[in-house]
Amino acid sequence: MVPDMKEKYDKYWSDFAKMSDYVFFTVLLDPRCKTQSLAYTFQEMIVYHNKDLMTSSTIELKAREMVRETKRKMENFFKTYLENYNPDLSSQQPHPQQVVDCDDENDFFGNYFSFCGANSNTIETGLQSYLNDPPIKYTKNFNIFSW
Repeated sequence: MVPDMKEKYDKYWSDFAKMSDYVFFTVLLDPRCKTQSLAYTFQEMIVYHNKDLMTSSTIELKAREMVRETKRKMENFFKTYLENYNPDLSSQQPHPQQVVDCDDENDFFGNYFSFCGANSNTIETGLQSYLNDPPIKYTKNFNIFSW
């Protein structure tokens, strides 16, 4: 019986590449966790599944990339949902756009923002804004329904 259980566990949970993205989406949507918890979880999974020695900076970089990819998938999922199931709401969602369209030959601020990697010229969606907010403090008696 145990080998059968182990085989089923390994089929769905042994490799995070096989795991459903929805599992990771729930962590992102939990107001106590968000991206910090997901990054920590990915780091722990990487260490557990990679028996070869990896530096901590390599593990951290790989975990951050996995978080970025999960957020990208979630944003695409959210966008698809809005487009397909709530056309009224999807038209209200801001789409990334340039705030100032400048034809200036010497685009100092555009170059500066590109240099910094800042997205200050785009409008965040509600999901992006939520994910960028810090998680709420964890308490033992947290109730999501009263939050």
